Amino acid sequence: MARFNEIQVGRYNRFIQKLLQIKGPPSMAQVATEMQPVFQFFNGAENRYLEGWLRYGQAASVPAGGAGTFFMVRLRNPATSNVIAVVEKIVVYNLGAATDTVTLNHGAVATDLATVNTGISRFDGRGNQTGALIFSSTAAAIASFGGNKENFQLLTNARVELIATDIQEIPIVPGDAIQVQGSVANLNVNGASFWWRERFIEEAERT
Repeated sequence: MARFNEIQVGRYNRFIQKLLQIKGPPSMAQVATEMQPVFQFFNGAENRYLEGWLRYGQAASVPAGGAGTFFMVRLRNPATSNVIAVVEKIVVYNLGAATDTVTLNHGAVATDLATVNTGISRFDGRGNQTGALIFSSTAAAIASFGGNKENFQLLTNARVELIATDIQEIPIVPGDAIQVQGSVANLNVNGASFWWRERFIEEAERT
């Protein structure tokens, strides 16, 4: 028998049941009838798995590709993945001999860069070894997409972190990607690291 204000998303019930080892039916079957719910669940990276999130990270160093080529690193969520991802950390570094101006792009794209990294590493051994997102890199002619979200100067032998607080984390829905790319051609070595988390999209989130 259905209940009034019955909760249809099972992810939070599973989290509470696993965390507290609750036996029996769901611990949160209904939402209160008035303005009562408190919705702050996060209590540590070690429990992201219990909340349905899987965490991954990967880095790529991109050697100089010759005249007219620029470093690019892309993290793409395939349109058929059925997951939503959140980028937690982006680090960009420059080991070249000149200051670079780096652009952060975010938007829809259906392809990967020339070098696809298949060794994506998990942060939590309880989850899948490899997630749904695809991490790729190249030194080639600029392949921009979506919107330009940020430009910044990257000094030689320096690194920049682009996400400072959790409100700056970047969601990537199916069909979208995030990319960092340089604007100085043929630099010695540039690269980037991404940390992100993934989970399946709930039915109510699809529109």
